[in-house]
Amino acid sequence: MSWEFIETKPFQRWILLREDESYNDLWGIEQVARANRSSRKSTIAERYRTEFEERGLIVDVELFEGRFSPPIPHRKIEPDTASEDHKTHRILIDDVVVRFTEDRHEIVVTVEGELPMKTLEALEQHGLRTYSTLEGVPYKSVRL
Repeated sequence: MSWEFIETKPFQRWILLREDESYNDLWGIEQVARANRSSRKSTIAERYRTEFEERGLIVDVELFEGRFSPPIPHRKIEPDTASEDHKTHRILIDDVVVRFTEDRHEIVVTVEGELPMKTLEALEQHGLRTYSTLEGVPYKSVRL
């Protein structure tokens, strides 16, 4: 038995996380966004909405829903439910897959191929602005 190396793809990766490096509030924001789309009452969503409002944060549901839609021509890739979990979202830019994986601490952005530096910078800035605005706290980017 042996294995052989078939193909390697260039990739770029960075993480987005709160500047204070604490856990993010994306799960709670998602609960509020889901409740906003539903006619059913959600006590969890109401609890988060109240907690956010006490901190002066009004959840921008539209921004939350568009967090994987950078101002760059792209196409959403439907999730492969057999191999991906609900935390992973993918888009296609110039035939290159860009994968976003959200976790309670960080958002990992992986570009599975080569994109121009200007496009990479626009992606990174979109993520920083979006998550900073969603949570009302500054975010930073760490290149890996």
